Amino acid sequence: MDDRLEHVVTMISKRLYTRLFLHLAGDRPNKAIARATGCTEAYISMIKSGERLPSLDMSYALDKTINAEGCLFEVRRQIESLRQEISAHRRTLKAGPPASGKEQDPVKRRDLLQDGAKVTAGATVAPVLAALTQAWQSSEPKLPGASVSKAMIDDWGSAYDIHALSYRIDLPEVVLAALADDWSEMSEHLERWQPDGVRRDLSYVAARHAYLIAGTWLQVGNRRQANRWWLTARELADRSGSDLLSGLTREWEANMRTTDKREDLRELLALTEEALRLVGGQPSVERMQALGTKADLLALMGRHDEALAAIRQAEDVFERIPATAVSREHLLRYEQSFVYSLIGDEKNATKAQEAARNFYRADEYATFQLRFHAVMLRAPSDPTEAASQAVRILNELPPERRVLRIRVAGRRVLDAIPAKAQNLPPVQELRNLTSDA
Repeated sequence: MDDRLEHVVTMISKRLYTRLFLHLAGDRPNKAIARATGCTEAYISMIKSGERLPSLDMSYALDKTINAEGCLFEVRRQIESLRQEISAHRRTLKAGPPASGKEQDPVKRRDLLQDGAKVTAGATVAPVLAALTQAWQSSEPKLPGASVSKAMIDDWGSAYDIHALSYRIDLPEVVLAALADDWSEMSEHLERWQPDGVRRDLSYVAARHAYLIAGTWLQVGNRRQANRWWLTARELADRSGSDLLSGLTREWEANMRTTDKREDLRELLALTEEALRLVGGQPSVERMQALGTKADLLALMGRHDEALAAIRQAEDVFERIPATAVSREHLLRYEQSFVYSLIGDEKNATKAQEAARNFYRADEYATFQLRFHAVMLRAPSDPTEAASQAVRILNELPPERRVLRIRVAGRRVLDAIPAKAQNLPPVQELRNLTSDA
């Protein structure tokens, strides 16, 4: 629990520091800041994107460079103090009871750990973050007739990218904690009347947070909460007035729900067709993604010829997307890997996997999923080795990182193993590791 608490604190601290740094740095170019502080432009970019939390010394240099009058340094100092407090709490717990005392009950130790985490998070983290956030929001001029400023909406918009990266790497509980922080800020403004343009913009950023919340709830196995947030995401996306977002929201929902073996794939295919209708026929990232999800579903349903046609359509759309659009090539390569692996096209699957690996870090969940795709290709011809490889991949991850989509990827290998080999020892071990997926 304390490790997870520290992870949450670190993530939220980076988020807070980034928000403050962007606000105080204004339009100063990265090059000028880097030159003045003796670091690289890339490092400044990582601070602005929330990937790096600079040291106290670097924060002092940044503070002086952007004329923050000690504000930036003071926030960093408070963050460091908070992290030291958590570390001290960990050392206390590891020390255990005095040697002369009776051995502590494991249940009481667990309760102490949880209580300590609650005290640290509730009494220290929350008030500091809330006060700093409220001060920043109060300093921003509100849009005419609205309860929010443009900077607040832009900030929530940029926060989505940070949360999306976290979803690809971190534990679901960590992702939800950070999303909850932003949602609690947005929700009160969603309930208030806003001018039409502000309402649409606010709904847009809130919808993206909502569908990420839904997908994360699914990863911890809470289908009921996920369903609530899917509906919220759809409603907000439709309210935003963006057909592309409405389509993307439905595509994401259909794609994520394929990890639940209780789902009716025909229903998800219908939802994907609705997404395709909403995004329209013009080449776009959203259309490419929807076609990729359609290909996934058709392949899972055993309709391989149709799946092949859909993934080829996605490839064609990708080639025709305007150069000015944000590249999402990694998504296409991942979908190619999955679809070609499911239908048994080893040549194209291997090619897609090699291309996809260039886009994902070693610690991302997708990297492990791609490895399962490669193993899935071997399952029909060499079930013993395929099952053994799948077990080794699962065991490389600590139990808490075997999130639903990882276990489902392992289960796909199991599904590809012939019936006559299902009783082999490695296959039975794989079944035990993925039984709840």
